Amino acid sequence: MGWACEQYELYMRDLGNRPRSIETTVGRLRCMLGAKTKLNRLSTKYLQDCYNRRRRKVSVDTSRNELAECKTFMKWAVHQAYISKGSVKELEEIQGVGRRSEGKEQLRISEARAYISAALTLSTEQAAGALCPLLLGLRASEVIERIGRDVDDDGRVLWVPRGKTKNARRALYVPEPLRSMLLKLAIKAGKYGHIFPGRGDTAHRTRTWLRKLVARVCKKALVPRVCPHGLRGTHSTLAIELGETSLAVARSLGHGSPRVTERYYVDKRAQQRAKQDRFLTAIAGGRS
Repeated sequence: MGWACEQYELYMRDLGNRPRSIETTVGRLRCMLGAKTKLNRLSTKYLQDCYNRRRRKVSVDTSRNELAECKTFMKWAVHQAYISKGSVKELEEIQGVGRRSEGKEQLRISEARAYISAALTLSTEQAAGALCPLLLGLRASEVIERIGRDVDDDGRVLWVPRGKTKNARRALYVPEPLRSMLLKLAIKAGKYGHIFPGRGDTAHRTRTWLRKLVARVCKKALVPRVCPHGLRGTHSTLAIELGETSLAVARSLGHGSPRVTERYYVDKRAQQRAKQDRFLTAIAGGRS
């Protein structure tokens, strides 16, 4: 497995996968299959046994994610002739057990307002970091990796040139008060410096820093504790509430399909209310 994983890493790198994504994939393979497993042991039955053991120890999401990664790896191994096709002929018959979670905890409208007010009492760097996931719908990695050049048009536009997927590249309109904060940080960082500079050997702040920052702002605002991903979901839900289409929200989040946005980011009640509002507007002859 060790040698095969190294070759698989090279393959993923050639595809353009990000280093952290590759690290996550290899970690999932080793957790599910075992780091010392020999390639000639890999088969549909072996993977089924591994999955049955694994799902008793971890959450539904974790076990199903690991299963999906292993299926992809084994298909690649067959294509490379590392294992026989017959050993994975019935691979798709292995189905994940249990219901996946439907996204992270989100803030409600009044809670989001309290969160913003609490964030504005912090330093410029901390306030900007805490507000980016909520006001722009950015992933944690997309927040901490921004450089001065990404802040464009006097702070009115923030560029995300690359990200988790091929659809992550986008330019986002930045509202006040975040606009002036990002512009100030960009001027300080310079064209190619990180606007959230790291400490010590790191080039930029870490996702752990952002997660702890968001938790601190939640505590200060007296609202439920959420993670940066939950703020990204809040951004999506409130956008739908205000009449944006699922496609528009998906594009602002860097998703390739509205289905991903609707399933994992948008509160189902928000979708229902938006549909009801559109229905009532139509019945009223275009008057809301």
